Amino acid sequence: MVCALALGREGSKGFPGKNLFLVMGRPLMAYPLMAARAAKSVDCLYLSTDSEKMKQIGRASGRGSSIVQRSWPPTRPSGKRPTRTGTGQSRKR
Repeated sequence: MVCALALGREGSKGFPGKNLFLVMGRPLMAYPLMAARAAKSVDCLYLSTDSEKMKQIGRASGRGSSIVQRSWPPTRPSGKRPTRTGTGQSRKR
């Protein structure tokens, strides 16, 4: 069994609302959902999002998708937020 996982976060910094931005009459995030549904090798589709609007688009995009509620910011089982790491984020100036 092959499952596709689409991730959609509402809080984009670089291009706010990019997943909901209309391209050729459809929200941008609809295209990977449509491609996953059309792929003969994909048996199931999951959408993980923190956005009610994206959940609606996922439900409207057709049969067979499961919506996974995602919280933001993520937390660990201990209840603490993970420490940010990456380029330039942990440097002291």
